[in-house]
Amino acid sequence: MEVLCFALFACAFILMLGFVGLLSFGHAAFFGNATYVAAHPAMADGWPIEFPLPAATIVAGGLGGAIGWVAIRRQGLYFAMITLAMSQLLYFVAVEWRITGERTDSRCSSRHSLRHRGSE
Repeated sequence: MEVLCFALFACAFILMLGFVGLLSFGHAAFFGNATYVAAHPAMADGWPIEFPLPAATIVAGGLGGAIGWVAIRRQGLYFAMITLAMSQLLYFVAVEWRITGERTDSRCSSRHSLRHRGSE
């Protein structure tokens, strides 16, 4: 499953760069935000991962639409710099936000378990 996720990530990158000719650094921001939206209810509340996946897809699509609305008006280096800036902005929001684990404690305690650490 992980290989399929990264293959989809690579296909989107090839589509943007190969066919459209726009170098985008924003793919990781959408990928990461969808991961946080899907993983937080699973870790904090113990939900099965299948339930928050539609919400994660909607959030990633909405975020892509908002950033794309700003970035698509530029071309070349300016497009790349706007997508890089937005990606870094979302990265630092995720790193510093309390809900994501505050930089020092952002990993699951077990590779195969998505339960919150306090419930083990």
